[in-house]
Amino acid sequence: MRGVRCDPERREARCLKRDVPWQDARVLEIGCGDGRVTRKIAHQVHAMVGIDINKEYIIKAHRTRLRRLEDKIRFLIASAVTLPFSDKAFDVVVLSWSY
Repeated sequence: MRGVRCDPERREARCLKRDVPWQDARVLEIGCGDGRVTRKIAHQVHAMVGIDINKEYIIKAHRTRLRRLEDKIRFLIASAVTLPFSDKAFDVVVLSWSY
């Protein structure tokens, strides 16, 4: 097997879906990487923005974005230290597996 499989038991997605009020939320995912978590929850939200400081991850996230959800999802190169958004731009913020 090539690579490492993240969350093979799918606990992360189950916890997020169970514990977070996604319905019609505007969501920011900090450290979105290649969009793995974004793709799992984007169908439940109003709009979602994924940010990461790694340009290569954002390029990959754009390539793997689900076509049927492309009007809901944006991926940007940005830092969590200086977010390029207003204070009330999002209802929910997610940070998963980032350092």
